[in-house]
Amino acid sequence: IRLAIGDHPVPGGRSLEASTELGRLTEAIRPGDQAWVLLSGGTTSLIASPVDGIPAGDLQELYRLLLGSGLDIVSSNLVRKRVARWGAGRLGLAFDRAGAHARVYVLSDVLGDDLSAIGSGPCVADPSTASDVRGLLENHGRWSEIPASVRGLIERAAEGREEDTPKPPHHALAAIPHFVIGNNAVAQTAAEAHAVKHGFTCETLPEPVTGEAAAAGRRFVAELERLSGRPERSLCVVAGGETTVTLARTRGIAKDGGGRGGRCQEFVLAAAAALAERPGAHRWTILAAGTDGRDGPTDAAGGVVDSRTWARAEQAGRDPGHDLRRHAAYEALSAAGALFKPGPTGTNVLDLILAVRRLAPNTDRAELS
Repeated sequence: IRLAIGDHPVPGGRSLEASTELGRLTEAIRPGDQAWVLLSGGTTSLIASPVDGIPAGDLQELYRLLLGSGLDIVSSNLVRKRVARWGAGRLGLAFDRAGAHARVYVLSDVLGDDLSAIGSGPCVADPSTASDVRGLLENHGRWSEIPASVRGLIERAAEGREEDTPKPPHHALAAIPHFVIGNNAVAQTAAEAHAVKHGFTCETLPEPVTGEAAAAGRRFVAELERLSGRPERSLCVVAGGETTVTLARTRGIAKDGGGRGGRCQEFVLAAAAALAERPGAHRWTILAAGTDGRDGPTDAAGGVVDSRTWARAEQAGRDPGHDLRRHAAYEALSAAGALFKPGPTGTNVLDLILAVRRLAPNTDRAELS
């Protein structure tokens, strides 16, 4: 068994080597061989190398820009699959040329389990057109910011001067079966079962948590305040999804230099502010974390906050409001002792958000442990 460890969330030298190793593997396949793909979120970066005509540095710059663009994973991968060697069904076509019988087992990090978006769809035809991609980037004011080599590739494909990505119904790609063996719904169900086992009544929010992380954190606290009148002494609210963070448009970096953080950390820091401001929400403790154990380019998966977290950060010498505005949630949460660091989990099925309220007997005070 050969192991190649790529880079994430921005591809580097290890990703290039992983992509090359994958190419060697496809070349060694013989007609009739079985090719089983175990696909998870993160694949877009972990095996990223550029298609012909795109310098490796431009590939990295594109990935960095998209990470801070505020685009969700589906939209980001619409762009990235066009310049990634194995995206948009190209791995599946390599299997087909070799005469292999391929099948794909998927851990989904995409809401709705869109197979063309998960890992940039290495074995799935691309339903989007180059014109769609250009329109997406123009509508978000990012078209002029992406590297010139990438713009040129998209323009040539849109004008028919260069072959576009494989489109459905592509007979070879349509013949490759995909099996979703894990997703955010599975993680939520497991969280609910664990909470019930420990004596909680569970309430699962029906809609996924999406949008800008800070705004989503405040909305979540407003939802908790609505549930504060529930009579159960021990209540657990379960939600899932994936938010985004839009950085200032200076090469994808906040204008004042920015700071460390991630979408889950930004979510809970904004939630901490809302908990401190809302008297009816003071009983709650909130966890938001990436199921892979990593949130942004940090060693934390997210954070755990309550109504006292904001004050603890201030008492430790931080200005959490300023930290939130410059996307430096890691620093504020670290000062408050509120970071969540489980380490790598070996999976990636979006984010989990949990809120618990356990009241001490005969009081309205929350028991926080």
